[in-house]
Formats: sequence, structure tokens, C-alpha cells
Amino acid sequence: MASIKHGAVTLERIYASPIEQVFTALSTREALLEWSAPSGGWTFSYDRFDFRVGNTDVAEFGPIGGEPYVNETTYRRRRLLTGPS
Repeated sequence: MASIKHGAVTLERIYASPIEQVFTALSTREALLEWSAPSGGWTFSYDRFDFRVGNTDVAEFGPIGGEPYVNETTYRRRRLLTGPS
């Protein structure tokens, strides 16, 4: 399997929820598993989850019984914005 490395990705989105609730949803394994729950014959799991700056999550997802995709996310910094920047 080929390995593809990219640079940084910045995700920005406005949620109609308190910032504490959004942060909890993005920083806990259980919440992310629920939020990322696939349907239609796909699976999603974390091999490693460590939401701290400098650490890496490793997730696998893909069709049940098929070759899984592996996603590694390294947290270089966290910045919470409370409004438009």
C-alpha cells in the first residue's frame, strides 16, 4: 500500500453549541466514535487515541471485510475560537 503524506490541514466550522460541548465532542474517543459512526456496511475504530499536543491518533475505517484505510492525526496545536476571526 502506498503511503501519502500531506502537510497541515486546518478545519474551521461554526457549531450552534457551547464551545465546551464542542471541545468535549472533538477531544474524547467515545464522542468521536459516536460522531464518526459509519453506516452502510462500514466500520470505524481507534487503534490509538491521545488528544494532547504532540501526540497522535491512529484510526482505521473502511468497508466491513475489506481493506481498511488508516488515518493518523498528530495534534500540533489546539486553538479554540469563540467567534469569527
